[in-house]
Amino acid sequence: LSEHTAAMPAIMHFLSGEADVTLGSDKIAAAPGCWVHMPPHMPHSIHAKTPVVMLLLLLKPGVVKS
Repeated sequence: LSEHTAAMPAIMHFLSGEADVTLGSDKIAAAPGCWVHMPPHMPHSIHAKTPVVMLLLLLKPGVVKS
């Protein structure tokens, strides 16, 4: 994925495969089990080195009901 931003905080959880993740000026080597937190409006990109399965969680503000 080329560089882009998201309007809300997000978490990427890498389930399989390997990728290079860029967050602003930081670079992370992501592998299975890696979690990456991104604040809103942080420029980021992902370059898959192998086929990757990733869970993306977009954290919308809201009310939690119990």
